[in-house]
Amino acid sequence: MNEKREEKPPNAPADGKKEPPKKKERGALRTIFVRVAKKFNLVENTNLSPEFLEHIDTYDTYQNDIDDLIDRLEGLLQQDPEVLSAGEIVAKKAQNPFELLAYNIKNFRETLRIEEKKESLIAIESMLKRLAINDRDVQVKGRQALRKMRRFVSKDKEGVQKAYAEVLHALDTMDIARKELTRAKTRDNVEQKGKLYEATVAEFDQKAAVLYAFPEKLPEVKAVHQQEIIEFFEVVSQNQRMVAKGLKQTLAALGVRVNDPTVPSPKKG
Repeated sequence: MNEKREEKPPNAPADGKKEPPKKKERGALRTIFVRVAKKFNLVENTNLSPEFLEHIDTYDTYQNDIDDLIDRLEGLLQQDPEVLSAGEIVAKKAQNPFELLAYNIKNFRETLRIEEKKESLIAIESMLKRLAINDRDVQVKGRQALRKMRRFVSKDKEGVQKAYAEVLHALDTMDIARKELTRAKTRDNVEQKGKLYEATVAEFDQKAAVLYAFPEKLPEVKAVHQQEIIEFFEVVSQNQRMVAKGLKQTLAALGVRVNDPTVPSPKKG
């Protein structure tokens, strides 16, 4: 029983003859997940294959990269770290920077006596309030554009971690069942332990298939994320164009010269 035997490649025929090549199966579990010993007298533990661990590591690395990317993209939308740390993207009512500035301009305006100056400040205050509305709108739409990426680093991450833990547990259970089979002495006991071992192998295959489904779909996931990034920057760019136009119009109305043919010059006299 302790004599070392040379292991044959998976699916090798008993007589040593070569079988005709088979078509490669997409995601064939037995070739990438684990080397399951077919010889019951082997006592070493089975291990997840390096190929499978590399697939999971690639998936995990990409998930972490997307998590970091989301933080940076949301940082473009909301510059207040306290808002982001609370899990929000929009500031509380009257706490948007444009709203705060508009509020202070209003207070300053009320201290002036010159009506002409007050009119200018009213125009600026109105512009800031519009900017606050635009800012809140782009924050909501920008985060919405990243909805699948955000799910990928939350719900999907929890799913893959749970699946990985279940695979490791199934692997340990399979090892225990295999070792018990090697210790079986009677024919009835061997048959009983053999059925139990087969059941643990089937359970492992099922858990491994669930886990491998995550990295196997990674190319499709990346394509979706690329589209969301494009959508995100389209939302941001549209808002920036709107803000720039609004600022130029306000400045022009105040008599400030704006070199932009799309903005009408202030009327004289």
